[in-house]
Amino acid sequence: MNIICNSCVGGFIYKNELKCSFKNPFIWNIIDFNSMLYLIKNYEKINFNDYELIKDKKWNFSIIIEKNIRIQYIHYKFDAKANKPYTKDIDYYSNKIWEYIVQKFEERKNRMLKENVKPYFLFANGWNLPETILTYNQLKMLNDLKKDNIICAVDKIYPEFTNIKQTLRNSGTAKYGANPRLAKKIYNEFLK
Repeated sequence: MNIICNSCVGGFIYKNELKCSFKNPFIWNIIDFNSMLYLIKNYEKINFNDYELIKDKKWNFSIIIEKNIRIQYIHYKFDAKANKPYTKDIDYYSNKIWEYIVQKFEERKNRMLKENVKPYFLFANGWNLPETILTYNQLKMLNDLKKDNIICAVDKIYPEFTNIKQTLRNSGTAKYGANPRLAKKIYNEFLK
């Protein structure tokens, strides 16, 4: 199963529900709406080997594919004092985090391309991260694509959007508690 998610919910589906290796490089990340839309519209013709790694002023890293898809790896963190990499919760720390990001991107990208499985595109976040919560107009845009592989966790179900799968988003304040619960719900409703 190939689940491309705009948030960490996808990672929790693989880790907790499917209990298998990650099938694509879109894991433990945030992907903005326009990047996801580009992915959905162009997935079959995207050159996933055309990418660059970028860093912001706070040492947060992202990979940009074809100058159109930004994958921000929010759980891969730079720690200048980490002579040896370590994990804390689901965060991975290293003083050479850029090497780890590229290594994992390459491994998972190659796995995705080799397996060549049609993806499910998942818009989901269990806690209130503004860039991952869909607006009515964004839902309409997704519905208008008329694809059968789009799943959206929403605050309200819109019966007029019949071309996308919708589930209620469990909003919450627990950073790591809400996303695993939402992952389990989406898995049980649509992916099992």
